[in-house]
Amino acid sequence: MNRIKILTPVGMLGYGFPEEDYQRGLEREPDAVILDSGSTDPGPYMLGTGQTMVKPMAYVRDLKLILSGIGEKKTPLLIGSAGGSGCRENVDYIVPATVRAHYAALNANAADCIGCKGCESRCPFHVPVVERMEKAKETFA
Repeated sequence: MNRIKILTPVGMLGYGFPEEDYQRGLEREPDAVILDSGSTDPGPYMLGTGQTMVKPMAYVRDLKLILSGIGEKKTPLLIGSAGGSGCRENVDYIVPATVRAHYAALNANAADCIGCKGCESRCPFHVPVVERMEKAKETFA
């Protein structure tokens, strides 16, 4: 039987966790990092209003730490549900927050592009890289 190692740094995204514990978990080389972001039942009020269970910055804090540990290793990350109740508003918030946290954890990003277009002439897909980098700078500013 194949053994799969899963690291779950926190029961619900946004609740926080000790960085040292997470690093010890990563040292065990997990096959995936899996956690939840909607394991509670906050009741009809939060579901109806679209409020998240914790403050938005708490999600970003946890995501930055999680992504910084798995980025170079390319460890898969799975987050179940979103924002506590999992309603549409929570998903619409958490997905962009996840992308922003991932972008912030990159070793290089659009701000590093000098606009020389050297990469564009080598791109087999003819992607307007400099134009896309400018859009990314605006988006993630």
